[in-house]
Amino acid sequence: MGLCRWELIAGRIPGRTAEEVEMFWAKRHQDQ
Repeated sequence: MGLCRWELIAGRIPGRTAEEVEMFWAKRHQDQ
């Protein structure tokens, strides 16, 4: 195991890294 949730999510989105997915969610939740 050892995968963080961002890596699992990024694996389902072609062309996205774990860091890109994490930054997307961080920015969305920061604005709320």
